[in-house]
Amino acid sequence: MTLYPLTFNDILMEKIWGGEALRAHLDKPIAVGAKIGEAWELSEYRSAVSVVNNGPLAGKRLDEVVRDRKEAILGTRLAARFSCFPLLFKFIDAHDKLSIQVHPDDDYARSRENDFGKMEAWYVVHAEPGAKLICGLKKTMTREKIETSIRENNLEQYLNEFVIAQGDVIFVAPGTVHALESGTVVYEVQEVSDLTYRIYDWGRLGDDGKPRALHIEKSLDVINYNDIGDHRTAPISLPGPGFVRHVLAACKHFVLEKYCISQRVSRILPERFEVVSVLQGQGSLHWKNGAMPIHRGQTILVPAAVGEYAIESGPGTCTMLAAYVPESTAAVARELKELGVSEKKIEKLGGIA
Repeated sequence: MTLYPLTFNDILMEKIWGGEALRAHLDKPIAVGAKIGEAWELSEYRSAVSVVNNGPLAGKRLDEVVRDRKEAILGTRLAARFSCFPLLFKFIDAHDKLSIQVHPDDDYARSRENDFGKMEAWYVVHAEPGAKLICGLKKTMTREKIETSIRENNLEQYLNEFVIAQGDVIFVAPGTVHALESGTVVYEVQEVSDLTYRIYDWGRLGDDGKPRALHIEKSLDVINYNDIGDHRTAPISLPGPGFVRHVLAACKHFVLEKYCISQRVSRILPERFEVVSVLQGQGSLHWKNGAMPIHRGQTILVPAAVGEYAIESGPGTCTMLAAYVPESTAAVARELKELGVSEKKIEKLGGIA
């Protein structure tokens, strides 16, 4: 069977802080009154595994597809590097505040949790006027100071909180204290992990009427106490014929780009997969052996074996995000430098030092 671009059923997750905004802004099938906090678009994580819903592979789980066609899906280089699909993609509706939290890095997660760490980036799909988030510390701290502030219930005074707007991109490294606040919808690309250590949960009660569990000691183990700044990236815009390419964030685990397409954009896959998520508009995706319509809120996995694909907009402009695993951060920097981008600008993509 010749591989083709794959689409998947959404995995909708109820959260105490969720709402209905994913229906309004991304056309997700969410019932009135539901508290859907996350739509996992593409995942091979433990029990939350995506299921293909198009073509001959419809009904197959992503882990089955990767197991049976690993090199064709991931590409030869990535198939040798990873035992599973290496990224997780989701949309998040922060109808209410999320907990103040932190994620571990790969080393800590591997040794303590037998899991991957969690490096992630957010693209703000929608933000109500004045919507904020927390990311990083206002000043360098110590474990003892943070521990005392948690105990005395005044941690917030040390956290960097700022107003966000649609189109902002935030890079969240392991060890960064962070929290989405109310009135925000974001796209998230991350390592294939769901490890979250809650530091503070606003005194909120769970569905069982009890406070949700906190993970203070593990949080204190992994917090980066020198992590100051707001972590917004400075996207790089690269106009092309009939489209504009925006490089939003980059690190060793993923590169995230946005394409605003007025006509057509072609993408060549050098031994790697790409994951495309449509944010606005509609159009069609074309590859050597076929074509398919695409629409707002849809996520598509383009396997490495497809080799090359194109997106045509219409009617109107189509805006999409595209993510992939780079060969290395040096390779990302080299490509951008060849396009005339300065090293200073490249360093503002979040994960390229």
